[in-house]
Amino acid sequence: MHSDSSQEGIPLMVRDEYVHDFHQGVAHVHAQPFKLEDDLDELGPAPRRSSRWAILLALACAVTALSLVFNAVTFVRSTSARSSRAAEKLDTSKLRRPSLYLGLERVPELLQEHQSPVSHDEPSSAPAGWPSRVARVNSAYPQHAFPQDGWVVLTEQDRTIMDFDAIAGKPGQRCTLRAFFPTRRELRDKLLTMERDDGVAPDPAIRFTARTLSPLDISDVTWNTRPSATRLVDMPLTLTAAFGHNQSTVAFPCPTSGTLRVEAMCIGGGCRVEYDASPGLVNVDPLLGIQLIYV
Repeated sequence: MHSDSSQEGIPLMVRDEYVHDFHQGVAHVHAQPFKLEDDLDELGPAPRRSSRWAILLALACAVTALSLVFNAVTFVRSTSARSSRAAEKLDTSKLRRPSLYLGLERVPELLQEHQSPVSHDEPSSAPAGWPSRVARVNSAYPQHAFPQDGWVVLTEQDRTIMDFDAIAGKPGQRCTLRAFFPTRRELRDKLLTMERDDGVAPDPAIRFTARTLSPLDISDVTWNTRPSATRLVDMPLTLTAAFGHNQSTVAFPCPTSGTLRVEAMCIGGGCRVEYDASPGLVNVDPLLGIQLIYV
């Protein structure tokens, strides 16, 4: 006979029921699933946490996709707007035109071989106020005589001597040199080059210096033999050479007889002014070149 006080309750687990043996008897509990409370605590919340992370990840992907679409649409619209504005502002008539004489002054030996003989014939009659003769001289080739082809070429090394016949007027009347430079669109079949690349100003300037009439014939004039300078007025005779910009120098006494001779030079780094001043072209619309006029 054993003592009941030494017995302790030992929980037993079976497949379909939970049995607890007490010292006074055995109590049977109806069948329940075989699960522990600790396992339920660990397994229960897991599905809820997984679904929450999935929702957050989906939202992040959606926001990223919307942001990419928005940035792409904004970029495409801004690019199209810039392209349309650039196309509207582009004017092909303002593109620089090539110079017919670009680099020609650097090969005087070729000119000597292939140029036509210098003409000493009388100049063709020019319209009133327009130059009757032009002659080009170059400081880089001081002994070279350029052909008299009617072209005005002004660069940092090139200058052009112009003869203007006296125009009828009253004694003591004053004159000015006026430049006519049409816009690129108005030029039509005429050629005009005006350039400057020193960044100081967008357009070159032309300065005129009065020259003596000796020698009288400038058909074979060179840099070394060009006429000496004289003074017409105390103020410098300058004007700006720009497309669509007609400008005059300060006034000076008009020549009453004979010829007014001036030397034109280009002012500005990398400057170039070039056009055809043939008598048959200058007085034909659009007017192009330098004219002597009354004030």
